[in-house]
Amino acid sequence: SKDGLALNHAEVQYTFSTIALYRKALFAPPYCSVPCGNPAGIKTPLAPLLRAAMDNGQVSAELYPGAWTDVGTPERLAQLNTMN
Repeated sequence: SKDGLALNHAEVQYTFSTIALYRKALFAPPYCSVPCGNPAGIKTPLAPLLRAAMDNGQVSAELYPGAWTDVGTPERLAQLNTMN
């Protein structure tokens, strides 16, 4: 949005780059039902938590208009390194 908030149902959508700073409140009710510290090691997807927080105006965002490459795996990083 123009005021820097991420919108769950925006007309134009962008890729989440996984560069983030989270507050502990995101991993507690009402957004997350997993007990504090996740003692059982429950896998919980992040997207539903972020979308619920977006709906409450609790997620800010920055748009990076420059070049971006997904290097999320060692294989992708190796492939990128062979290009340079």
